[in-house]
Amino acid sequence: MEAPDRLSELRAELAARLAQALADPAAPLAGLRELQERLKLLDTALADRAARGKRRLGVMLWPVGLVGLMLLLAATVPVPSVPLSLSLKASAIQLDLADAAVLGPLTVDAAMRIEGFSALESADAPLVQAAAREQADRITVRAGESRLRALRLPAGARLGVEARRDATALGVESSRSPIVVELEVRGATSLLLADATSGMARDYAQGEWLRLVAGDPAHIERAPPPMLLTLSRGGETPLRLQGLRPTALRFIERRDGGVAESTLGSSIQAATLTLPATGQALALAAGDWLEIDDLVVERLEIVSGATLTLELNGSARVLRQRSGEFERSLKPSWLEYISRHHLTKLLWGSAAVLWGALAWARRQFAAGPP
Repeated sequence: MEAPDRLSELRAELAARLAQALADPAAPLAGLRELQERLKLLDTALADRAARGKRRLGVMLWPVGLVGLMLLLAATVPVPSVPLSLSLKASAIQLDLADAAVLGPLTVDAAMRIEGFSALESADAPLVQAAAREQADRITVRAGESRLRALRLPAGARLGVEARRDATALGVESSRSPIVVELEVRGATSLLLADATSGMARDYAQGEWLRLVAGDPAHIERAPPPMLLTLSRGGETPLRLQGLRPTALRFIERRDGGVAESTLGSSIQAATLTLPATGQALALAAGDWLEIDDLVVERLEIVSGATLTLELNGSARVLRQRSGEFERSLKPSWLEYISRHHLTKLLWGSAAVLWGALAWARRQFAAGPP
């Protein structure tokens, strides 16, 4: 095998000889043709060598390029789902429930007001008759002992929880029927239906139950009217809402913007979001926006007093924060996740791949052209 530069030297010599022979009128034609053919063969050999060199360079660089591409993807592609822990104070919380759910029981130490029901059921026949006669869709209950035994929510319902000055409001919207409220009362009780100016007095010494239904249980595909429960707080004991498994959380409230105008704003007052995948603890200020979607709940508790306190542990596929005009996803990339949990493996793995790529390149350079 000739040295790589020998072909170039031979080509230069042959080109000089051909030029000299062409300048000689007595040069034989056969000799000129032979020189020309040799020159063509050398040009072909040089071109083939250049092509092989380019291919060899590509073969040498692809391992390094592959490593670079893998690192780029790992640094830009987020993990599918991120574990999170959230401690938050807000004035209102909105929960989207993919599955049917039951909230309760809850002890209420003051009045309860339920709006939006289409049917009232109870063992108190005169009460049922009065509700049907007046076509009542609202009732206010004051009793010596009151309990929200259950708020039954159909699949796909949206539950809004709002902390008011002296009450907790639970608003339910759903595209499926029915929404059911079950109450238990005991002792001296006042029942105020619809727009009545005076209540119906009762003494339920042994207790009584009321069942309020919104929508048509026989046609679950029909959307019921929105339902609102206002649970007054007579003392300092807050309400604890547990057992819910929402798939999405929003922290929004409606604000009065003037006559016939209202706007939506963030209900967050303060929050701390911890991401174990990266070891980050993010503080959210009042007015910041936070969106959580595709949520899988491990633990969720909402305590309602003068404000709402939420404690959440779980994981989410969508986690976004917005502060002013700045919006970002809080999900870490694969590189952040791996570097946090498998740093040693990442370093050794990267070193091994890079060493292999460099060894491949050295072998290709040492081999030279065939």
